[in-house]
Amino acid sequence: GNNRMAHKGLIFGIFLAPFHRVGDNPTLGIRRDIELIEWLEACPPLGVLAQRRRAEQTARSGDHARAAELAERALELTPPARPADIHARRLRAARAHFEAGDPARAIALLTATSGGADPGHAPAPGTPDGEREAERLVALAEVNAQASGVTSGLPLYEQALALTQDAGLRSRVNADLASAFADAFELGRARSHADTAVAAAREVGSREVLLRALAVAAYVATITGEPAADALLREGMALERPRESCRDPRSVRFVAALRALYEDRIEDARRTMGDLAQAAEAAGAVTTQAFLAYSSLVERRAGSFALALALADQSHDV
Repeated sequence: GNNRMAHKGLIFGIFLAPFHRVGDNPTLGIRRDIELIEWLEACPPLGVLAQRRRAEQTARSGDHARAAELAERALELTPPARPADIHARRLRAARAHFEAGDPARAIALLTATSGGADPGHAPAPGTPDGEREAERLVALAEVNAQASGVTSGLPLYEQALALTQDAGLRSRVNADLASAFADAFELGRARSHADTAVAAAREVGSREVLLRALAVAAYVATITGEPAADALLREGMALERPRESCRDPRSVRFVAALRALYEDRIEDARRTMGDLAQAAEAAGAVTTQAFLAYSSLVERRAGSFALALALADQSHDV
């Protein structure tokens, strides 16, 4: 946007940083944030930005269903003449619905997304329309893979790779393909995609993209017994923030816990997986169930069957 016409307080506060002051408790600040956002909604054209901000804050509080509702409201408020914004907000709303446990609505939103391209013909690779379509295909592949099994997303990933020339997206797609092929025990293909994902991530220079690639590459190296896993995990652990670890079921720390389990370092696996589960539960993250289930697996391996059963039951109750 053009900040020259914006109020000075908006430029450096509301949309670039949380409303709460430095040193405030962010959780306690959410109520004040939402009150200010409600005021902003009455100030067009800030309403759509306010809705987006409100959705993000609500997601942080753990109310994923409400966050999905607000993300859709932001989408509805987006002017039709801004297809790129519509595309981005539709993807965001779909992700919110998936995290709220509604993959059907996420798929419906992603199926309706054309990325601004003319529906009468396929977008050309590397064009803005082609890149948006690739992003849509990747998002749809991720939802399908998690809702219906990893193989259901493979054709969509392949279509996305044929469209995108963006190194960051290519890294993301190759990381997902590496994970899918590893779970299907096609380890040669998994290793090839993992290596490509890391190389593309290093080309981008993005910490987030590199983290994702390192985690998947370390996972593949772990299940294939390659010593390279240790160096990949060390690099990833130095980059990854604790808050990120508990929100991502494929985080570097999660892979480190799996590696400890594979190597029968039970205490290391128990401590890391337990920390992830506690942090996820405290954050209201949707990963809580998965981390509790894996903590149950660790206790079962350790021979603590009563605790393993209790954790398994707890994972079902989340």
